[in-house]
Amino acid sequence: MIKHWQSMQNYKHFLRESKVHFDSSERGRLHTELWKPWQKLRLFDTDKAMEFLLPFYSST
Repeated sequence: MIKHWQSMQNYKHFLRESKVHFDSSERGRLHTELWKPWQKLRLFDTDKAMEFLLPFYSST
């Protein structure tokens, strides 16, 4: 269940801020083994997904 939906702008800010706080080994992993998943997350458009998914969620 989605508890809090973020706009695309907030989501990208969250990803940037997360990356800033990584230590050097985490940054290294991000640019090697985690690069493809990170790019998928970065390109995921939460605004478009919300338009599609919102009707399936209850407001209660």
